[in-house]
Amino acid sequence: MTAAGDGPTPVGTVERVVDAVTPSPGAHTSPQSRRRRPAAAAVGAVVIVALAVALLAVLLLQRRDGGGLREPDAPTSRLATSWPFAASSIWNTPLGDAARLVPAGFVLPEAYGAEENVIVLTPDAPPRPVYQGDGFGDSHEGRCAHTGEVLYELPIPADFTTTGPDGLADQGTPNAASAVLAADGHTLVQSQPLTACGANGPVTTGFEKDPGDLFGDGIAGAQGGSDLSSLGGTLRLGELSPSDPVVRHALKITVDASANLSFSDGGFRWPAAKADLYADATSYGGANPELRMGALLALPADLDLDGLDLQTEPGHILARTLARYGAYVVDDSGQSVVNLAVEHSPEGRFTERFAADWGFDFVTVDGPWKADLDLLFSNLAVVADNGPDTVGGAGARLACPAPPIVAGASGDTRSLGAVAPAALANPALCPVVGG
Repeated sequence: MTAAGDGPTPVGTVERVVDAVTPSPGAHTSPQSRRRRPAAAAVGAVVIVALAVALLAVLLLQRRDGGGLREPDAPTSRLATSWPFAASSIWNTPLGDAARLVPAGFVLPEAYGAEENVIVLTPDAPPRPVYQGDGFGDSHEGRCAHTGEVLYELPIPADFTTTGPDGLADQGTPNAASAVLAADGHTLVQSQPLTACGANGPVTTGFEKDPGDLFGDGIAGAQGGSDLSSLGGTLRLGELSPSDPVVRHALKITVDASANLSFSDGGFRWPAAKADLYADATSYGGANPELRMGALLALPADLDLDGLDLQTEPGHILARTLARYGAYVVDDSGQSVVNLAVEHSPEGRFTERFAADWGFDFVTVDGPWKADLDLLFSNLAVVADNGPDTVGGAGARLACPAPPIVAGASGDTRSLGAVAPAALANPALCPVVGG
């Protein structure tokens, strides 16, 4: 990717430009070599060129971090419930190596936290009524109050709860954007704030957005500040972990809008459908007009990730993810905090798995993990040419496309457009799927 524009300089870093890999210049010929017969000289020249080309190919195929990833062992199929949406969706499309980048000038937060999305992808579970919540409540448990009106019934395990010691109560009143997979194995019912009030207790929600499709583009949803997907971009159980250190999709973040988001052009950009209802030049007080709700943020492809001196392994994994897929801004955190969207589901909580895997908390205000996140966010740029016709920006993709969906929830084997467009595949980097 190439930097463009006169945006703010990345905080605490020096802008880095790395030239493309080129073959080493040929060696100078000596008087002895000049006395060789023409045929021998020609053969020697051919050999030198061939070796240079081979070396270049090896270098290109082995590039890591900033310049793309050779993935001969990349998955050739996927489950829709663990890796959803079409390969061409905004979440699954890798960044382009010629994307137009504008330094974000990100104002670093006091803390990094978790935006817990309630993800329930159990279409075979018995139906559970979902009630219209009686307001957003002044506490998480307070959201269990409801009007008595049943909005619908959804397959949610009876023992799943978001309240109490194993739920969201310790986070006060989170957004709790939710995606619940309906019994048809396709429809995503998206709403917020979804509250499951104890085992076998009532389930409430505040408002519902248009339903999505597990196999579709994954754009629309119930992230309140942007109307973007409740499921897309969420860090799932097992991701950012020692056992699976490659996150193969874009991330989703909430940021302090008063410090970072601009109200230019109404405060939002594609793929966001809107900005917060309260958005104005004060509540969206950022200085960079490119950094608006819905912006795709990424690390420049020519940034030397190994030279960043990251201190934690999750920091390295996150750096590779931000360099290859980026992260979409989907909501206002309302304070000096950046939240990364993570899973809370009947299968568990991402934050608990993370702590068990790495020995430190995902939510951080200091220490090596906080320092790594600060370093990464200070180097972020806005993908200025991200749009419906250039998802992830222009150029060749920096990672392999998502493979076809061969099985979904309840054994559904339909792919519904989940096969990657040919233009997204890079034969030099990726295995051939179905060829």
